[in-house]
Amino acid sequence: MLAQVQAMQRALKEDEELVVLFQAGGESVRVLEFFSPSPQVLVMTGTDPARNMIRVIAPVDSVQLVCKVVKAAPQTKPARISFLAPRPKPE
Repeated sequence: MLAQVQAMQRALKEDEELVVLFQAGGESVRVLEFFSPSPQVLVMTGTDPARNMIRVIAPVDSVQLVCKVVKAAPQTKPARISFLAPRPKPE
């Protein structure tokens, strides 16, 4: 799933941004960051329509995303989604 989102973002033109939305419990989250601490868990950080920060922790199997390419607002830098990798455990 994350590879698909990354591929969509890589294909963007300079004036476009990828909007990734996640719906849960009546909340709509615009995802700005993905973190996968394990192959079974996905942590998504983003904002709601009122720009409140939201973090969703969900089993990967239950996540359904809506992705769309939009033109960035004039005179603004297009937003990019971050993909964080887990830190290696010290041995």
